[in-house]
Amino acid sequence: IYFTDIPDRYIPPGVTPTERTKYAMDQSALLLHLLLRLAGESTEGATGCEERTRRWADRGWGSTAWQQLMAEMQFAFVCLLYGQLYEGFAQWKRLVTLFCNCEDALADASSSGSIHTRPDSTPLFLAFVRTVRPQLGLLPDDFFLDNLSKENFLLSVFTSFFSLVDETPDLDPVLVQETAALRSFMESRFQVSFQLAIDDEYAPVVVPL
Repeated sequence: IYFTDIPDRYIPPGVTPTERTKYAMDQSALLLHLLLRLAGESTEGATGCEERTRRWADRGWGSTAWQQLMAEMQFAFVCLLYGQLYEGFAQWKRLVTLFCNCEDALADASSSGSIHTRPDSTPLFLAFVRTVRPQLGLLPDDFFLDNLSKENFLLSVFTSFFSLVDETPDLDPVLVQETAALRSFMESRFQVSFQLAIDDEYAPVVVPL
């Protein structure tokens, strides 16, 4: 089975240390890099984080490549659910994780986003929410309970995604509504909570002056 190669992260050459940190945490650059690669376009040219992202976003959201990734997520899930293939699970996990961790790309669906361009990323994230909800509906009711002790990745990535949607201003109302419905469905179906918690080990430390 051929799946699109999706690395853990994509850090363009020539970035500053600050930009490198940004790209390591936010997978928007990886998403746009994949979209342009699938569309047969170059990701070279602009230097500098904001300029590069603006140019890539303008071309990436305007292509149909994101539909290919969405179709691949559906195919991978079929391989997982009906074929019981580990390769299907691994690719589905990579794609879900990717879509859930794109802060700048989600901001590009906002009318106040710092990298806002038209066309924007709203159709991509709407398609993601509408695609993943019926997939999750096909999972066993105890899926999260059986895997919580094994560090279930869905709990982590969707906690991040729901937090990003909550914190991003001026998103498309339909996207906000359908994301809230997805969250309610998952919490009810799997009896889990997506409250963002900070581990005490990594909590901010207050230093007295």
